[in-house]
Amino acid sequence: MNETMKGYVYRLKPTTKQINLINKTFGCVRKMWNLLLLERKSIYELYGKYPELLNSHQYI
Repeated sequence: MNETMKGYVYRLKPTTKQINLINKTFGCVRKMWNLLLLERKSIYELYGKYPELLNSHQYI
């Protein structure tokens, strides 16, 4: 039985304002990720184990 798989390609063409908003959003996401990662690494260095992920959700 032969199946034909279709694929779709989507291209976004954001405006300058949208590009700025996207960049700002990903900048904030990157900052939060790095802060949470630093906290997890610090806790690991102190106690030798990683904290529960649910405890990190209070920052989000």
